Amino acid sequence: MATAREHAMNRTGLDPITRRTLAAFRRRRGMLLVARAIGVALLTFISLTLLLATFDYLFFFRDTIRWLLSIGIYAATAAVMWLSGLSSLAKRDELEIARHVESVAPHLRENLVAAVELADPAGSNGSPYFRRLLQSRVARRIAKVDVGEVLPLRLVRRWVLSGTTVALLCIALMFIPSAQFGRRFARAALPGIAIERASRTKVTILEPSPPSRYVAERDAVGVIVRVLGAEADDVMLHWRSADGTSGESIMTPRMDASAFRPGADSQVTGGSDDAAGATVQDAPGTRFAANLSVGSVPIQYRITAGDAITLWHELTPLPRPHVVRYEKHYRLPTYAKLDDRSADEEHGDLKALQGTTAEVIVTFDQSVENPVVRFGVRGARSDMEPVDESGTKFLTRISIKTSGQYQVDATSVRSGLDNPFSPTNMIMPVLDTPPIVRWSDDTQPSRLVSSLDVIELSASAADDLPLERVLQEVQVNGGRFESYPLPIDVPDRKLDLNWSWDMLHRLGESSQTPQLAAGDLVKTRLVAIDRRGARTESPVIEFLIAGDGFDADRHQFLAPFADQIERIMKWSLESEKLANELNAIGDSGDFQPISDVVTRWKPLQQESVALIKSLTETLSATQNTASASNTELVGRAILDIETRLDGQIKQLQWLGEHQENLWSKVHKKHLASIGRDAKQTAYQSDRLRGFAQARFGLALSASLYSDASMLRDGVIRLVDDLPRQRLPRYLTLVAGQLAEIDRLIQQYEPLLSPQHAQHLAGDHWSRWSQRWGIQIETLLEDQASRDQVYAVLQSLRKEVNDKPQSLVYSETHDAALRWGRDLRKEMRYLADLTRELADAGRAWKSAESAAERDRNAEDAIKSGLDVQWNRLRWQTQLNRLIVRAAGQERLNRAKSKVDLQYAADQSLFVRAIKNVTENGYQDYDQEPADRVLNAIAGAIGVLQATSDIAAAREDWLSIREGEGQSDSSPLRKIYHPVWLKLQDVRVELGVRYLRQSNVDSKAALGRIDATRHNDDHNQANARIDPRRWSMDKFLSAEKSLQSLARDLQIGLDDLEADRDQARDVLGRYVLTLAQQARQAAEEADQAKRATDARADASEESAEDVRPEQDEAIEKSTETIGALIDQANTTDIVNDEQREVARDADAAAELIAEAVQETKEALKQAESATSEQQRDDALESVEEKLTELSQRLQQTAEHFEKIEQGQDVSQSRQQLRQAEAELDAADALSERYENAEQMAEAAKQDPRELLRQLEEELQRNEPMQEALSDIAAETVDEVADNLRQAAKEEDALQRRLESEDSAFAEQKRQTQLMLDEFVQRAKTLRDRTLATASKAAGWANEPETQKSIEMIREQLNDSINRVEQTSRGQPTLSELQSATRQMQNEVNQAARATEQSAAQLAQAADKDLHGDKQRRNTSAESMRRNENQLRNNELRALDQQRQIWSSTEEDAGRRVRNEEQKKRAAENVIRREQDQLKKNPDNDWHRREIEKQQDLLEQADRAIRQTRNTRELATERGKQAVKRANAINQSKAAPLDKPNPAAELGQKVAQDASDRLKNLADELAQLAQDSDIETDLRATSDSARNIADQQQRVESDVQTAADDLARASRHEARLENDPAAQQLAQAAKQIEQVAGQAAKQAGEDLGRSVDESQRSADAAQSLQQAAEKIADQAEAIQSMTGQSQSPDGQADSSQGDPGQQSSPSESAPASASTASADATQSPSQSSGQSSGQSAGQTASGNQSGERGQPSASQPTPQQMAQTLDDLDRSLADGASPPGQPSDSQQASASQQSSAQQPPAQSSQGNQGQPSDSQSAVGKPGGEPSGQGRLGSGQPPQSAVEASPTLAQMLEAQMQQAARERLRSLQQAQAGEQPGQPPSSDPSSPNPVSESGQGEMPDGPDDVDLIQGAIADGDWGDLRRRGVDDAAQGRSIQIPPGYSREIKAYFKALSKRAAESK
Repeated sequence: MATAREHAMNRTGLDPITRRTLAAFRRRRGMLLVARAIGVALLTFISLTLLLATFDYLFFFRDTIRWLLSIGIYAATAAVMWLSGLSSLAKRDELEIARHVESVAPHLRENLVAAVELADPAGSNGSPYFRRLLQSRVARRIAKVDVGEVLPLRLVRRWVLSGTTVALLCIALMFIPSAQFGRRFARAALPGIAIERASRTKVTILEPSPPSRYVAERDAVGVIVRVLGAEADDVMLHWRSADGTSGESIMTPRMDASAFRPGADSQVTGGSDDAAGATVQDAPGTRFAANLSVGSVPIQYRITAGDAITLWHELTPLPRPHVVRYEKHYRLPTYAKLDDRSADEEHGDLKALQGTTAEVIVTFDQSVENPVVRFGVRGARSDMEPVDESGTKFLTRISIKTSGQYQVDATSVRSGLDNPFSPTNMIMPVLDTPPIVRWSDDTQPSRLVSSLDVIELSASAADDLPLERVLQEVQVNGGRFESYPLPIDVPDRKLDLNWSWDMLHRLGESSQTPQLAAGDLVKTRLVAIDRRGARTESPVIEFLIAGDGFDADRHQFLAPFADQIERIMKWSLESEKLANELNAIGDSGDFQPISDVVTRWKPLQQESVALIKSLTETLSATQNTASASNTELVGRAILDIETRLDGQIKQLQWLGEHQENLWSKVHKKHLASIGRDAKQTAYQSDRLRGFAQARFGLALSASLYSDASMLRDGVIRLVDDLPRQRLPRYLTLVAGQLAEIDRLIQQYEPLLSPQHAQHLAGDHWSRWSQRWGIQIETLLEDQASRDQVYAVLQSLRKEVNDKPQSLVYSETHDAALRWGRDLRKEMRYLADLTRELADAGRAWKSAESAAERDRNAEDAIKSGLDVQWNRLRWQTQLNRLIVRAAGQERLNRAKSKVDLQYAADQSLFVRAIKNVTENGYQDYDQEPADRVLNAIAGAIGVLQATSDIAAAREDWLSIREGEGQSDSSPLRKIYHPVWLKLQDVRVELGVRYLRQSNVDSKAALGRIDATRHNDDHNQANARIDPRRWSMDKFLSAEKSLQSLARDLQIGLDDLEADRDQARDVLGRYVLTLAQQARQAAEEADQAKRATDARADASEESAEDVRPEQDEAIEKSTETIGALIDQANTTDIVNDEQREVARDADAAAELIAEAVQETKEALKQAESATSEQQRDDALESVEEKLTELSQRLQQTAEHFEKIEQGQDVSQSRQQLRQAEAELDAADALSERYENAEQMAEAAKQDPRELLRQLEEELQRNEPMQEALSDIAAETVDEVADNLRQAAKEEDALQRRLESEDSAFAEQKRQTQLMLDEFVQRAKTLRDRTLATASKAAGWANEPETQKSIEMIREQLNDSINRVEQTSRGQPTLSELQSATRQMQNEVNQAARATEQSAAQLAQAADKDLHGDKQRRNTSAESMRRNENQLRNNELRALDQQRQIWSSTEEDAGRRVRNEEQKKRAAENVIRREQDQLKKNPDNDWHRREIEKQQDLLEQADRAIRQTRNTRELATERGKQAVKRANAINQSKAAPLDKPNPAAELGQKVAQDASDRLKNLADELAQLAQDSDIETDLRATSDSARNIADQQQRVESDVQTAADDLARASRHEARLENDPAAQQLAQAAKQIEQVAGQAAKQAGEDLGRSVDESQRSADAAQSLQQAAEKIADQAEAIQSMTGQSQSPDGQADSSQGDPGQQSSPSESAPASASTASADATQSPSQSSGQSSGQSAGQTASGNQSGERGQPSASQPTPQQMAQTLDDLDRSLADGASPPGQPSDSQQASASQQSSAQQPPAQSSQGNQGQPSDSQSAVGKPGGEPSGQGRLGSGQPPQSAVEASPTLAQMLEAQMQQAARERLRSLQQAQAGEQPGQPPSSDPSSPNPVSESGQGEMPDGPDDVDLIQGAIADGDWGDLRRRGVDDAAQGRSIQIPPGYSREIKAYFKALSKRAAESK
């Protein structure tokens, strides 16, 4: 279809006139349409704009809405224009135009349109002529048409005028300013253009100015506006940033401060609207402000206030110029001797030595201008110099003289911003201050040291400049300071100085300084001198010299022990908290805290492992087995708690994850059970913490006791021999000792219990120490005279005597006992855990069986949960059992003396448990699992019980050995009471578990159990336990402890068959040694085949075969462990067994070497860098595995033959050949050569060995001295033992009298009467005679007064003696003696008083006053005194009456008690008679009836006597009342004589004389009435018990005689015939006098068992025996010449006076003999430093030890000790059958224990006697059979006779065990067996999981003979022989197999062979 334009163009036939006219019409019409459109548009646009402006005025629109409405106006206007005519402008069709023309020109109608149509060629029709005609006619007509007329302007005038009018009106309104029409119209008409809203409120932005500008990046820009016009409710700040954030905030009014100035104009001056107008003062309340935070992107803001809205203004952030780099160049002062230095840093702080000039170049981050440096806040400004043309680098120079600050500022070239906030840089001049020098933090300000000490010192010195000079200045006793330079390697600003300061070379190693003496005070300080010469001194530290023997490190053991205890206490506390939380979970069922519990449990588990490791190290260093037992107990407790908590947490976790409703009841049950178990775990943790705290309390108490004893001894010596010179130094020494104890308490107080700390804080020590410290300081400051010092020291001596005891808090002992017993009881045996494992297994299987029977879903779910729960219980219980067992084995093997047999048993048990539980709870080899586990439980129960009993025995022996120490020993006072009682529970539990394990040896169990309460135990406890609170001289319990140990050993020997049976039971469930080796060989073969069958040599292939290789190594290592146990537990004395042990050792070494080579090859394979290298290495692995398999197979075959009893000579020869190729071949050969020689010596005849030693004695002078010392000490011990026997006899007599209650009541009557007489005598002394004495004085009769005072003193002495006797439990003879003595003394007093009365009677007639009035006044005063005397006597009588009244009541109560006893006895008799009728043959009932009849008879007699006592009290009370009434009724006679005072004195003295005579008569009657010996009747049981005790006394006396005889034989061997004869005579005298008296007392006691009337004879015999034994003790004492110190202790200060430079010189030395370290050997040398660690002691490298002979001979002490052992043993064996050989053996054994040499501490078995050793080579027992010590049979071998040889044998086994274990550890670590260990040999190394445990490595080469003194050069030993004897002479056991021992035993064997 053609368009209109096409039609127009095609109408070519239209007439031109017509066309022109149409065109003109179109133009005219278009103009009119446009005019109309414009008019309509104006009208529409203005109307809508006004409408929008009206809305903008009335309402707030967002700019976007306003702009949209404005755009809408434009759209509407355009639409109106289009619709009002513009749409027609586009029409150009002539036909359409023609129609419009016809509409306005009627005469053209029809014609014009037709003409136009016909002009179209496409639509033309008809003739052309007609068309032309028509065209012409139309043209003529249209030409006459006036277009302007037909289309006049009036057609659009209305619209044009309307629009124009409205537009003009708007323009006119714009000229009205207040209307702001133009702005309003423009805002509505101009969208997108920022035009402020027209408003009545005028908002002017004052700041920032201009409103849109650059601002500092990340600054807060303050926006301040002025708001005028209408009031605005809120002025709001709106903002939006480029990152899309926006917000608004209310602007706060801002007050102009000038408006409040006085006189300020209140008128507001108008101003311009711009920012310049801000300077004009505004009215208050017109300014508003807000802060706008600007970040790093542009931000726009505007203000709204009232109806005003400002435009959006934009703040463009730019960074302020800042310095990014400071280049500093310091020019230092010249004196510093330092180079200038430069620094390139980001900060501008300047720090340099004062006087330095700093050149600083700063670099800005942008181009800046006008850079300046501002100093201080308002300081000077300095322009900076540009460095280059960049405009970023500038230079300034700053002098560093005083402290200050500066800023660098500049203006940015781009933004014009400056930076007033630039960082303030500090100017810090480093003052060249004096250097700093100070001691290290651990340096004590004052210390007690020896003059021979080498003190380790450390300090630090620092200065601004490197230090070149540090001096040490030394001052002695206030003299001048002397200095010497300390060496400085390289000058430095900080020096850490460490050096050793020798007190003998106090001014440097090259100097010689005089040796210091006790009491000297050494002060030292450090001086540091810097480069300017400034000098600084450190604080002064003081060293107080306490003598040569003082040990400054005596308490060194406390620090690591305290650290360990603190860790244990913290761990146990956290464990307790955790357990309590588990208990809370169990109670509440809330599992939410379980995750936190698990998180906290992990570090606790790790800490428990660390604690066990720490405890094993402690056990390795502990030489005292009793102390080691407590450490082991702590370790076992930690294992117990850890395994408990671990299982409980795992079970609770599982329960928390399974809370199904179907299982809720069972779930609650299990939950409650775990809660209860957790509570018990909390209790156990509390026990552990309490026990650990108590252990440390004991250790600290021992240290404090040791120091306090040293202080006491020093004060006593100082007072006894007060020096005239250097007295202040000794006072300083005393003050230093006080301060040292204070420091020790303060240091460790946090680890003590609050009660213990409070005990020490009071008068028991701290306050007392402070008081005396102040007194001593006052004496020193005042320079007191010697007399003043002596008086103060005398007072101190009185008070300090009991201070060692005051420091001991006995409650700590009770706590240690309580917690230790409870810990052990609650820990339970492995047998219990094994049975619980069996119970868990049965429950598991039962649950599985129930699950198989379930048919419905719910039951299946329940059963499934039951199965899972019981499986978990089984797993946790199994884990607990294995961990406990392996941990206990590790602790056992860590001890210095290992129970080797039980260690092997523990390993066997672990292997058995792992073996039978490998597949869970399953039958083992067709044996039910339940039976298997119960059998294992019974077996380990027997083994653990017997091991605990054996350990208790070892501890008793250790305590017995410690009993040989001095009374000052803290070991005996502090530790022994606890250790002794802690063994009871071990024995009790051991017996209980043996019975539970069905051990039917009742005799053995009875003997073992009796050791907890038999006479030996009671005696040991009675001697040891009171030491806690008593300062009495210690009584040795050696014999009792020896007897207890012997009884335990006998019981253990009787149980040996049960122990072997238990091991056989465990052996059924493990592989034999041969089977184990064969299994390991198979694993090695399998690993070899797997390695050979590898695919290639890649890393992946090597990793694939690694598990088989590791399994082979692990099995081989387990085989090595089994071989080690085999070697450890064989009898090396037996030749065949020794060969088996060597076979095991050789096989272990061979396998270990193969294992090491295999590991080495595997390491090479791992480290290979190419496949070829790896392939070669794996080929080597194959070869090594093949060799390992062969050696294992060889071992299996050999030991299989041994097990089957076949001939092994060939296989043994093969082993020997293979052994010869080992690196350890020489060591093995030497080990067994020594073992063979030792075995030969051990089996040697003791008589022959004694003869050889006697021959050696004749030519060995040091041996003679040692034997002489043994003899001397034996004599001293005999005296002590006899004194103790006398005390025991006396105690038995008192007990015998107290057992008869009737006789005791009769004694009470005598004692009561004696007490009354004492009170009456006191009244006479204090009242009557005192008044007579005063009257004599008033009467001016001084001689008479003096006589009366003497009478009072004599009477006072008599009263005190009687009171002393009457206290406690006096015997009848003591009461009788006291009564008779008092009677005699009262008679004497009566006669003397009568004489005084006669003298006063004569004086009464003398006129003393000369004036009647004065005489009357005196008489009146005397009458008052007389009345006062009467009143006092009446009060005394009333007190007597009250006492007798109370006595009467007490007697009534006793009557009732005795009657009750009588009724009880009658009831028992009737009951037993009834039982006897039923069982006539039952002797027990018959004996019980006899016993109760004795008690009934005694009760009858007691009732009668108690009633007599009551009647006596009644009568005596009446007598007191009667005497009082007599006094009241008597009238005082007038005093008429001239001297009233003398008259009163005569009267009172005469009355006193009469009453004293009466008192003497009554005392005589009392003495006569108290003759009641024949009334004593002891019951049969009492007499029998006392007779048993008497047998012990008889044995002690006989032992004393035997010991004295042995000392006599020693003196005879020493050719000291006079001493030998004297001792022999004394021994005979003891046996004839004391022995016979004791025997007679025993016979009388034996007769009194059947004849109670003979009890009086027994009591008399006991008294006589006590007296005779005491006499013999005194005779022996006088023989030895031993003196006693004033406090009753042996005076150890005797000796050569020339050896003592001062009275206090030996005090510290003596204290050093009493070590407080419980880990040391009980026989630790007193001369050895107590501070030396046990590890050091065990090293054996004590080159400084005295008495070190040549390498070819044993020590003299050893030989002398061996001789003493043999003499005692042979004498025991030769005793006649009736002689009490057991007691002899006990006494003899105590000699061997108490006399061990110091070097013994280096051995594994610390000085145990022979009965602590194995059955001739087996560890853990004693020689059995006829030769056992004390058996009465002669010993058959030297090892049975000599504890020394037995100890050496045991030591060899222990050392061999250590070396074997080291080989195992080296194999595990991949080291070459036989080489020295790579780690510290004293450090225990962990072993594999196989349960081998660990053992500390001992020294490899410790000489039996200490040192290298040339043959015959014994002179150096002679002067120290006494010291050696005092320190003990126990044999030093070699832990190695040195040539010295070899030579010794070779010599013995050679002599034995020659004698044959």
